[in-house]
Amino acid sequence: MKATPCFANYGINPEYDIIGHLIQRRQKEPEEMTQLPESLRNVMVGAQLREKEYYDLYRKPDLNLQSGDMVWLLPLNIRIIRPSKKLDYRKMGPLKILAKMGTRAY
Repeated sequence: MKATPCFANYGINPEYDIIGHLIQRRQKEPEEMTQLPESLRNVMVGAQLREKEYYDLYRKPDLNLQSGDMVWLLPLNIRIIRPSKKLDYRKMGPLKILAKMGTRAY
């Protein structure tokens, strides 16, 4: 359902004539206006669900690791004293997870 903010709040769509005078159309009935916020809310919920579907297409699922699990760590953002990045380790570990701090932070 397409509705302007003015129509959603007041039930009227102001339009300008060629001369520039404000012409107001017939205001909607109260019964129609009580159904409008609910229908707009349903449209917004549908749009949010579509956005979530497209977002979830490219998101990897959570690994569900627990404290005590052993993992390998990629040292991309870790500073290590090596003469060159080329001579550095590709992976570090296996390391033990001490605690889960968030949904994806360990």
